Amino acid sequence: MRSDLQSKVSSALAPVTFLVTISLSGTALSQVLEEVVVTAQKREETLQSAAISVTAVQAEDIDGLAINDPRDLQSQLPAVQFMTTGLTSTTIRGVGTFNNQPNVDAAVAWNVDGTYISHHMAVPPLLFDIDRIEVVRGPLGTLYGKNSNGGSINVVTARPVLGEWRARAQVGTGNYDQLDTEFMLNIPLADGVALRLSAANDYSDGYFEDGSEGTDNYAARARLLVEPSDRFNLLATVDWSDVDHSGIGFAYCPPQAVAQVAPVCDGVKWMPYQGFGMPGNFQMYGTDGPIGENPGYVKRENLGAYVELNYKWDSATLTSISNWHRYDREEQNTWDLSSNSPKHYNAYVTQELRVASAADSSIDWVAGLLYAREKSEAVERFGTTTGAFHEIFVPVSSYGIEGGVVTSAAAFGEVTVPISERVSLKGGLRYTDETKKLPGTARAGLNTPNPIIVQTGDTLKNGKVTWLVGAEYEISDENMVYAKVNTGFKSGTVNAVPPDIGVPTVTTPEEITAYQIGSKNRFLDNRLEVNTELFYYDYEGYQVVVIATDPTGFFPGQFFPSANAQKAKFKGAEVETHYAVSDSGQLDLAVTLLDAKHTKFVTSAFDYSGNDVQRAPPYTIMAGYSHAVPFSDGSVLHGRLNTQITAGAYTLDSNVPGSYQGGYTTTSAFLTYTRPDQRWSMTGWVRNLENRAVISVAQGGSGRGGWNVYTYAPRMYGVSIKYEM
Repeated sequence: MRSDLQSKVSSALAPVTFLVTISLSGTALSQVLEEVVVTAQKREETLQSAAISVTAVQAEDIDGLAINDPRDLQSQLPAVQFMTTGLTSTTIRGVGTFNNQPNVDAAVAWNVDGTYISHHMAVPPLLFDIDRIEVVRGPLGTLYGKNSNGGSINVVTARPVLGEWRARAQVGTGNYDQLDTEFMLNIPLADGVALRLSAANDYSDGYFEDGSEGTDNYAARARLLVEPSDRFNLLATVDWSDVDHSGIGFAYCPPQAVAQVAPVCDGVKWMPYQGFGMPGNFQMYGTDGPIGENPGYVKRENLGAYVELNYKWDSATLTSISNWHRYDREEQNTWDLSSNSPKHYNAYVTQELRVASAADSSIDWVAGLLYAREKSEAVERFGTTTGAFHEIFVPVSSYGIEGGVVTSAAAFGEVTVPISERVSLKGGLRYTDETKKLPGTARAGLNTPNPIIVQTGDTLKNGKVTWLVGAEYEISDENMVYAKVNTGFKSGTVNAVPPDIGVPTVTTPEEITAYQIGSKNRFLDNRLEVNTELFYYDYEGYQVVVIATDPTGFFPGQFFPSANAQKAKFKGAEVETHYAVSDSGQLDLAVTLLDAKHTKFVTSAFDYSGNDVQRAPPYTIMAGYSHAVPFSDGSVLHGRLNTQITAGAYTLDSNVPGSYQGGYTTTSAFLTYTRPDQRWSMTGWVRNLENRAVISVAQGGSGRGGWNVYTYAPRMYGVSIKYEM
């Protein structure tokens, strides 16, 4: 393993070493790396001046690779992975939440234009008209508060532009009958007033043989900017999206499902993109032939409205963000012998007020208040299907939340104080008060005249202080080092499952203490950027998902409650570099090393102490090269090649062999030709060039007695045409 890692790291670093050697020998290069402005710490600052591990992905790379679904970002972001379970479950440095059950909070916070997204189900299904995506790695226990132990994905959409008419239309096509469109219109309504309208759709046939993973998604957004002066602006946004998905694709009996895990899989041919088809067809055809169309589906609608107000004084800026969001979710997942159909409704309201220091202030500070209220109804139904195509779901049992209410209030602040010309001290504090009241019921015998109804649910109250202390040393104008220790917590959960099935009714909050030492640097006249960080996380009560069944058989189906590992440790290192090779080429490299283990994880049913944390590969290496070729007529040919090398890792905390995904590479590329007038452009793109079937996560045993896994998409490719004015 070590020699293999050293070999791959050395191979990846060889181009950088070679190019740096050329530069130091005196080759004249003119291009410098651009300064990227981020808001990862809730105030504007350059990426290189932010004492935090953050990467910003620009709109041109998102467009170039035809990234529509957030899960298409897989293998594009350092230390970030996504799960393909019909929803956008995210991990950063191995920290994440793997549970799609109702009211389970994610450990990686998603934020869209500064508004917090409460659950996986509310993550926008389409990325369109984007300015940038910021990936913040590491716990954010003060400014972002609870549920950000892994970090944050911040989606920043494009703002209206004052005084200009702008428009864009884009259409793309690809394999699996993919058809994507995107439209944008920027309208100057008056002096200091502009409206930006944008919409997109994403259609494709399923890439599984049974039709699974097909999409027919739509989204739209309207943003109104009112800026009567340099001191005040108002930005109001309404967004909507509709997901119509042909069903989640399941792969059966991967090669890793050896005899001791799933004996039925012995001798069964691995067909990663065949799917389950209709119930009963597998018994007739096995994995050697067509098995019919998957009757499952995923439907989800999101609707949101938020208003941001900013008022600037000479010394500070006041920001108010008012947000309302709701989503409706309904699914049907059908296997050979059983079906599951969840239905969720969730409405979320937040109000944040904060004040931040001016950019030229000698002391950087931000302070604020946050209030959030969430209402939810949810039911997880289990049963069978009927009808000619098994399209009619017949529930047998269910469990869920009825009239759930979650309230949260917090006060927070961070300050960076210079104690000398080069040295600054940093501190942060947050108090969060949260109440989760999630009553519910579990029901059995729904297809009988007298169903059994059992009350479930509980009330959780959390009052938690989290803090941060750190120091920054500015070695020069282009080089800095920082060190910090901070704490965070992720809310506990209510396992709305039937009682007496051997799992706790509640999960306590997970708590983290994180130690991080980093460095940010520019060399060679701003042509070479090298950012590094060492990190160590000490977890108490790390939350994981477990699979449970009713031992009496009274409640059929599988349940996926959360449980607490007593202790877990994460430690690692990362290096991210960008090198302007010439005035037209740039080389990028990111290496993440990670060791994540459950040091103590004991329940009445199992002992996972010493196991690897799921989806925490020991290393990932990302290398990319982009190049622009200008022509004499003013047209430009711009291309990018990117590859990620990922070490083998378990996708279940049980570390059973059937959950292991061996090491793999994933390569993507795009080539864009832009006309001289800069209005017309055409792009060809490909993702997963290797066409490797990679296990995203193992679900476990199935009704047919084998082993099910989720996989990432196969090779995807296409072309798009864009017109801008």
